[in-house]
Amino acid sequence: MFIDVNDHIKVRVYYLKSGHTYESYTFSEFDKLKLRDSEKKKYKSLNLVMRQLTWGLQNDLQENALRDLPNGMSKFHYKTFKEGKLEKTIVSWSTQDEEGNDTPIKDKDGKEIKVSVDVIRGLAPEIAESIVRAYDNAVLLGDESEKK
Repeated sequence: MFIDVNDHIKVRVYYLKSGHTYESYTFSEFDKLKLRDSEKKKYKSLNLVMRQLTWGLQNDLQENALRDLPNGMSKFHYKTFKEGKLEKTIVSWSTQDEEGNDTPIKDKDGKEIKVSVDVIRGLAPEIAESIVRAYDNAVLLGDESEKK
């Protein structure tokens, strides 16, 4: 009945830089791709630990996504909702090395990139959308369904 705020959700997305954009997939989407092992190895994984939405957090996100219109009505701004969801739910992230060990995400100078609002806002849109899909699949369908 009550959500344990310490009971986090783990999701994984895979991505590959292609020119100035990224191909990005949730775990289940990536698993369904018909790629040879040599092709799959080109993709990097992003492992995320995320908070569960509580009633209060969900209401706060929805309220922040409402925009007043000149005619007195309100409009739900889904982009703001998704952005807020990422900013409020991502606790930590890591990638995997060649041996499959979790390693911190680092910048080009080798410095660890910690989760922050500014860093989240700097994600490639394709990767951010994959994270939202992976999170929603894990929450709405359950972890086991996301793996199918």
